[in-house]
Amino acid sequence: MPPFGRAPRTPEPPPSPSPDASAHPAGHIRLGVESVTRKPFDIAVPEGMAQHVTLLGLTGSGKTTTAERLAEGAVASGVALLVVDAKGASLRAAARRLAAASGLDYREVVPGAPGTLGYNPCAVGSRAQVADKLVSAFTHGPAGQVYRVIAMETISILVGILQGLGEPVTIRRLRRELDRTRMPGLAHRARDVTPELADDLADLAKRGGVTADAFEGMRSRLGALLHGEYGAVFDGDGPQLDLPAALASPGVTYISLPALAVSQDTALMARVLIQDLKQAAFERLRQPDTAPAMLVLDEFAALDDPAQINDLLRQAREARVSTVVSTQQLPDPRTAHALRSALLGAGVVIAHRVGPDDAEAVARVIGTQRGVQVTRTMGNDGEAARRSVRTVDRYTVDPNVMKQLATGEAVVLSIVGGRRVATLRVLPPLSADPA
Repeated sequence: MPPFGRAPRTPEPPPSPSPDASAHPAGHIRLGVESVTRKPFDIAVPEGMAQHVTLLGLTGSGKTTTAERLAEGAVASGVALLVVDAKGASLRAAARRLAAASGLDYREVVPGAPGTLGYNPCAVGSRAQVADKLVSAFTHGPAGQVYRVIAMETISILVGILQGLGEPVTIRRLRRELDRTRMPGLAHRARDVTPELADDLADLAKRGGVTADAFEGMRSRLGALLHGEYGAVFDGDGPQLDLPAALASPGVTYISLPALAVSQDTALMARVLIQDLKQAAFERLRQPDTAPAMLVLDEFAALDDPAQINDLLRQAREARVSTVVSTQQLPDPRTAHALRSALLGAGVVIAHRVGPDDAEAVARVIGTQRGVQVTRTMGNDGEAARRSVRTVDRYTVDPNVMKQLATGEAVVLSIVGGRRVATLRVLPPLSADPA
C-alpha cells in the first residue's frame, strides 16, 4: 500500500527509441525494436534474407507496413526492388514514395494507368522458353495434352523464324502467324535464313485435323491475353518493362495484379510473369557478380499457382534475389504442401496476428524449450499435501501470443547467422507520410 495521502505511482513506460534509432544501419534492415529489451532487431542485407522471408498476418495486423520497412531497408543498402502486388494497389503509393525519397528510378506496370510500361513476355528467353511460357499460362486437361505439345512446337518454330528474320516477336504477331494460310508465306521468306525451321513450318501448315485445331485453340488463348485486362500492356508500343534490367541495378519497379478485380485475366498474367521471373533469375546465375535484388510478392495466394511460386523461390534464392512472400494465411497443406513447407522453412519468418492454425504451425517451427512444471495435490483440509516437479517442453512462443498480437507487433524467427527469436514492435517506414 502507498503511504496515506499519496497517489499510487504509475509505472513509467519503457523509453521510446530515439529518431536516429529508426534509421537502417549500413548493410542492414532495422526491422523493429524488441518489446522486452528495447533492443533494435536488425537483418543483414542480403545475407539475412538469402533464404527468403515469409510475412504472415491477418488484415489490419500491420503486414503491409512491415513489407514497406523491409523494402526500404533493402533499397537503402543498394538493392534493386521489384514489387508484385496481387492486391492491386496497396503498395503502389509506398513504392512511389520510396523511389522519390531514395532518388531512384521508378517504373510501374498498372493496367489503364497513364504512363504505364508495356510488357512483352516474348522478349525474354530462347524460342523454346518463350513457347513454354505462353503455353503454360493456360491449363490443359489430360485430353488436351496433344494440343499443348503441338502448340509448343509451333510457337517455338514461329519465334525462331521471326528472330532469324530480325522481326518483332510479340503476342499479337504470334497470334497472327498461327494461321495455316499464312504459314507457307512466312516459311518461304525464311528459307534462306532458317531453312530447317522454314521446312518444319511448311510441313505443319499442310496438316489438318488435330494440328489445325491446336492452332485455332492457341490463337484463341493468345486472343484472351490481348483482349483481357492486360491487353494494352501486352500490346503497347511505348517503353517496355525489362525484367532482367529491373533486377540488375538499384531502382523501384511496381507491377499491379488486381486479382480480386479480374481474377482470370490476372491468373494468366501471373503465370506468364512468374515464368519470366524464373527466366530472369536463371540469367542472373550466369553473371555471378550481379548485384543483389529483392522481390516482394504481396498476397501471393491470390495468384493461385503454388507449384510455380515454389519453383520461383528456389530459383530466386540461387540467383541472389531475396524474396518476401506476404500472405494472410499459409497455404493449405492438402493442396500446396511443398510451398507451405518452403514458407515455414524460410530464413526469416515474421508473424503478425494470425489465425489459430497458422499460430500453431509457426510455434512448432520456432520450437520448444525445456521448463519445469510444479503440481500440488490438495488434502481434504485444503492444504497442499504433496508437491511434484517434472521437466516439460513448452513452446518458446505460445500460439496464443501470436493470435493476440497488437497491430504492428510481430514474432520474428531468423535463422541466418545464428538463430534468433523475438517479439517486437515494427518501426514505421522512414519514407511514410507523416501522420
